[in-house]
Amino acid sequence: MTVSNNTGKFVHLSRYLHIEAFHSLNASEVEVLENAEKLAQVSRGEDYNVARISENKESISFLYYPGFFHQPFPQLNTSWRVELSGTQQVRKRSYADSLNPYFTSQGITTPIGS
Repeated sequence: MTVSNNTGKFVHLSRYLHIEAFHSLNASEVEVLENAEKLAQVSRGEDYNVARISENKESISFLYYPGFFHQPFPQLNTSWRVELSGTQQVRKRSYADSLNPYFTSQGITTPIGS
């Protein structure tokens, strides 16, 4: 069995991984990710650029940070959460017109007052 390395950012029980680091995933992780993409009907690089994979692989979130490489703390524009067990429910949320979480060196943060 191939085990993936520790590429990405680990926050609580989730692993955050930019799409450019997907090559570090093992075959079973790629399969789970691709199944979630199909359920959410999202395209890598177009709809999202960061994936949050739960430790137990029961949910994956696809996150779109338009300024990921250009802003020190890029703001989250859109997210999709895919439940991979049970209902296989997909929830989409837009943060475009609201105070929204942003990605910092410490993980996901929400601005004061939100």
